[in-house]
Amino acid sequence: MSLDKNELPDIYCLNYANIERRHEMKTIFNNFNGINVIWSDGVKINDARIPSYIDDNKKRTWSMCYGHLEMINNFINNSNKEYAIFCEDDLLIRNDFMKQVPKLVEIANENGLDIILMGYLCENKIDEYINFPEIYVSKKDFPFKVLDYIGMESVWGAQMYLLSRKQGHFLLDKYYTDYAMKTLLTPNMTPFNPDWTITKEGKHSLIYPPIAIENGRTMYNLYGQMRARNACYEFCYKKELFDYTHSNN
Repeated sequence: MSLDKNELPDIYCLNYANIERRHEMKTIFNNFNGINVIWSDGVKINDARIPSYIDDNKKRTWSMCYGHLEMINNFINNSNKEYAIFCEDDLLIRNDFMKQVPKLVEIANENGLDIILMGYLCENKIDEYINFPEIYVSKKDFPFKVLDYIGMESVWGAQMYLLSRKQGHFLLDKYYTDYAMKTLLTPNMTPFNPDWTITKEGKHSLIYPPIAIENGRTMYNLYGQMRARNACYEFCYKKELFDYTHSNN
């Protein structure tokens, strides 16, 4: 499938008050000719939608989730494209990224996929597990497997994903307004968290291995969070795939 520059999905990148991260991501994106990057400043912890009385961890999670929804809202209201790519700002992206984006759009169309996770936490060969059944794709030159993921705890992370316009409307209708506050009154509701909302709705899928991974330098207060991210970096990083001096674009 050949997409011209105007047909390529735009990339929306969430960058909350971190100049160093934005600079590093701009340097990476500069390797990909033809992609349009739209920056989002995120949602502050003291935003009116985030109550002052909830704990700090929940404030950060709500800020992140609203940040993703703000990017999706921007896409829905200011673009006429059918798909967009959304990402966070602490990533490494494979050097064949631009070669694979048109194929991802074709695969999404071919299979009616609402979301394709392109970056997520991955620390082992998930294609060997039965809760990641393979989705057939006609592309023979696509160097990834396209997998469904079954069960709410099968996969974590919203580091990068391709999202359809239809699914963007659905997510905004369900989560953008008063959903978060309702979770405080009804504890058994799905948490207001990108891992539970954006990645778990609709006809979802992922590509394996991920095309984007966290850069291995972001620090987390919780040991489990830090361990999982370090394990993902160690498992997925390969110099020849993430070195732009020998780009495969």
